[in-house]
Amino acid sequence: MNQSGDITLAEFIHYVREHEKKLQLVFASLDTDKDGRIKVHELIVAFRDLGVSITATEAQQLLKRSLFFLNAAAAYIYNLLSHGHP
Repeated sequence: MNQSGDITLAEFIHYVREHEKKLQLVFASLDTDKDGRIKVHELIVAFRDLGVSITATEAQQLLKRSLFFLNAAAAYIYNLLSHGHP
């Protein structure tokens, strides 16, 4: 990022790729049966391993919110890049 706060396309792509790598690692650690999906049970076990107890309902809500957030973020960025505004 330069002094004016702008970011170049190359910097943006680098940032996205670095975060994608981190997300892939997190996803792989949660997807314990390696079927390409994070299920409620896997999320419950992951939280349990961190010392946090969550119910199946809480895990399901977390998965739904995560999907909603990712979809909303992707749409926002797409609109911003395509049209110059959200």
